[in-house]
Amino acid sequence: MILELDLGNTYCKWRTLGADNNVLARGLDDRQRWLEGIFPSLWSGAVERVRIASVLGDEIERNLNAQLQTQLNCPVHWVRSQRSCGGVHNAYAKPERLGVDRWLAMIAAWQRAQRSVLVCDIGSALTIDWVDAGGRHRGGYIIPGPRLMAESLRLSTDRVRFDDDQALRSDLDPGMDTGACVGNGLAVAVTGAVLVSYRRAEAQGAGPTALYLTGGYRDALAQNLRALGVDDLHLEMELVLDGLRIAAP
Repeated sequence: MILELDLGNTYCKWRTLGADNNVLARGLDDRQRWLEGIFPSLWSGAVERVRIASVLGDEIERNLNAQLQTQLNCPVHWVRSQRSCGGVHNAYAKPERLGVDRWLAMIAAWQRAQRSVLVCDIGSALTIDWVDAGGRHRGGYIIPGPRLMAESLRLSTDRVRFDDDQALRSDLDPGMDTGACVGNGLAVAVTGAVLVSYRRAEAQGAGPTALYLTGGYRDALAQNLRALGVDDLHLEMELVLDGLRIAAP
């Protein structure tokens, strides 16, 4: 059994694969438990190797690696961004500086589409990356996600007050109270950023572009983009893990 881990800023996703690469189980977990050596019981004695995509700090990675080696006693492969992989060519002068989550999501999306793709991962941050029809990464954007934007308003202003659930609305209409103004404003900001990126990719790529959305807010973002006439949408739960399988077969 192969164990795949996607260690993000907010959540740690995992899934296990069988001999034919079929998904046996998946879940979300708290990395603090893992750092203490507390892993899901179904991993015990069954995992033959581990492949990991991580955006965590070096010290956390070292501690987790030690726990995995001790508890599972199998090879652990930490995947890093490369110059090229899976037909995709990294735009960064220093390829290793590109976040591996972005890198793997691009690989998975381009492999599926085999044409120009815009990959948007919306969670703690909104990342947007364009890969053209030839597999060349044409660069991207990193923007605070909705929750971070809302928190910056809360911390930096005295009179802009709203409930947390109001900040996660997806309505694009102007708000009629402070909570709606914030929530809908965040929706406009995020949707607008993706829409501008998408239109630029289509114009500069001289061809249709597939838009891949992943991350915790993908459904709300897709709703808004469809309302604005974007139809070539693909919602994915595990693009990073799918790219991990390609990068570390």
